Amino acid sequence: MKRFCTASPNFGRETQDCCKAHDEAYAKGSGIPRGEADKALYQCVKANGRPWRAAAMYGVVRAFGWVFYRG
Repeated sequence: MKRFCTASPNFGRETQDCCKAHDEAYAKGSGIPRGEADKALYQCVKANGRPWRAAAMYGVVRAFGWVFYRG
């Protein structure tokens, strides 16, 4: 399985699907603002039954995501 959410642990399929969408939103030319992409990641992970993981991941992408954002 390809890993998404650069530098994060490989938590599982449900998180990886959310991470894939987040990585696509961060890609050059996506036109999606970083804040919206981060919020969508949070909501996706939380919706998959991982509220604590969602909060932790959201904190990390808000603090360090600017390094990877190309949108």
